[in-house]
Amino acid sequence: MPPADQRFFIYYTNLSLYQQCFIEKRLLQEQKSNAFLNKDELIQLTGLVNVSSQHKWLADNEWIYIVNAKGASVADREYGHIKMSGGETRNDRSGQMPDFSKVA
Repeated sequence: MPPADQRFFIYYTNLSLYQQCFIEKRLLQEQKSNAFLNKDELIQLTGLVNVSSQHKWLADNEWIYIVNAKGASVADREYGHIKMSGGETRNDRSGQMPDFSKVA
């Protein structure tokens, strides 16, 4: 039996164009709705239930986040993936200026 992703591809290619478009639209909607970490994920990340404690933890650990109108932390999921994988984030470069001496 082929791997799951290959089985999905075979299934997907056997669908009508209308069905393929419907699936792609649903996948895009899911990606958009999951742009931010949810409440449970923030609790898991910070280890804290109290929202003000979460704000402090996020700030102390140099996470970029905002506070929404309800006072809840809003953290970007993609930023979280980059931060947790050790990749370079925008705030890692703060204060650094490009070396213009190397430009001809």
